[in-house]
Amino acid sequence: MKEAQHSRTLSASQKKGAYRPPGSNPGSAGGRKKGRSTPRERTGSNSSPEDSQISVKVYRRGPQILVAACDAELLGKSFEEGELILEVTSFYDGFLATEEVLVNNLEIATTANLVGKRTIQVAVKAGFVDKEGVIKIGGVPHAQMYRV
Repeated sequence: MKEAQHSRTLSASQKKGAYRPPGSNPGSAGGRKKGRSTPRERTGSNSSPEDSQISVKVYRRGPQILVAACDAELLGKSFEEGELILEVTSFYDGFLATEEVLVNNLEIATTANLVGKRTIQVAVKAGFVDKEGVIKIGGVPHAQMYRV
């Protein structure tokens, strides 16, 4: 297992209305003030289109690195489960990455927001997320990782 892997489920206050990951509110710049969000050294430029099925976006703010990743086909979709709504917005729309590149980015992340079966499977297999911390919203797996 990797050091200090944690995931959490939504709190009662987050269950009221649409769930948007931190910094993904409409009109926001995704929580970042300036600069590009993707580290060039971690984009996996030698990946083929068949392997690039995960969208990864990296946000940096000082020492904090947030990785937002989802199964690419989920971008722009919304999912509901009871009072929960998960919107897979441009917050997750970064570069297309292989599973290996996702793992490389999770290794440097202090926080991660993950959506989709393939993305979650990679994070669980690599030891970043515990299966117990994965929730489903409209049948779509979602997890968050925090390094402490």
